[in-house]
Amino acid sequence: MQLRRKTLRNAAVFVVLAAIAVACGSAATTQGPYDTSVEVRPDLIVVEPARFPAGSTVSVFFPDERTRGVHFVLESQQGDGWNLEYHLISDWGGGRIPTSHNAGSADFAVEDIGFSGPGPDMLSIPAEAPPGDYRVCTGNARPNICALVTLEPGT
Repeated sequence: MQLRRKTLRNAAVFVVLAAIAVACGSAATTQGPYDTSVEVRPDLIVVEPARFPAGSTVSVFFPDERTRGVHFVLESQQGDGWNLEYHLISDWGGGRIPTSHNAGSADFAVEDIGFSGPGPDMLSIPAEAPPGDYRVCTGNARPNICALVTLEPGT
């Protein structure tokens, strides 16, 4: 009887600790948008294609040839809000390989450079990004602007 109570107590403690770990893990991954003042501006930033599977490389165009940097962000829609998921580094207007980094990645760094023109700026969408509604936003332009995109299930 004593052994059974101890086993049940240990099981209960494990369940409580697991629930706390899950709750804390969820809170840590929900950090909100990268820039709270960003605007969705389909007239100023166009992502082609707008629907694609994770692991794709997409083209970003700027009809007004605005000045921007090489830093972009991919944010997932969470209810009525947005959550930063990935930092994306473009191909610098050609000649470099675009990269992506998890939002909490310690190895993320970006050079603060600027260039202008219509694009395309090529971005690599992480293969592990789950399907859903997202936005691609400039990350070091003023003001930062976004285009809505949809990640579709892979084939």
